[in-house]
Amino acid sequence: MNEYSGFSQKLATAVISQAQSGDTSAMEKIYLTYSNPCYTLAYRITHNRTLSQDIVHEIFLKIIKNLTRYKSSGPFAGWVRKIAVNESVNALKKNTKLFEVIEFKDDIEAANLFEHRWWEACKDLKKLTVRLSDDARAVLFLHEIEGYSHKEIAAFFGKSESFSKQSLSRTMYQLKSLNAIKEIKNASHR
Repeated sequence: MNEYSGFSQKLATAVISQAQSGDTSAMEKIYLTYSNPCYTLAYRITHNRTLSQDIVHEIFLKIIKNLTRYKSSGPFAGWVRKIAVNESVNALKKNTKLFEVIEFKDDIEAANLFEHRWWEACKDLKKLTVRLSDDARAVLFLHEIEGYSHKEIAAFFGKSESFSKQSLSRTMYQLKSLNAIKEIKNASHR
């Protein structure tokens, strides 16, 4: 699990068991523990506050409805996180068209975008990602922040693995261009 995702908080097994038995205070504890990370994830993907709030509502309806299906085969937070990603991507698919995927001239051009993780140094990543399409932002955050593989992202979108790879390549290229323009503007104002 990615340490930056907010899903690193753990609940006692007893709380989960109590919630599975219908204990509302245990369900409330689950909500209080994971509602903010779910909202943050939904907002990163959709960049829409109202939609993100609706998504969190749907996430917790799904969690409560399916709580008895959780069998402790993996971390509870991971189970919640997967539901959050699925609900966020499903909402995104309902509300937007998928953007076109571009082909790079060669693999070297695409590979160069990933060598230095330059975008981590961008102070205004949030401002830069506002300009991205919803799907581009979702792929970026799912891969680079949440740590999902291209195969997993492709499955969320019901697309091929190359969809995820090329979407991320295109997004990185776009962000790098936007950041370069911003740096030029900042230099000219000094």
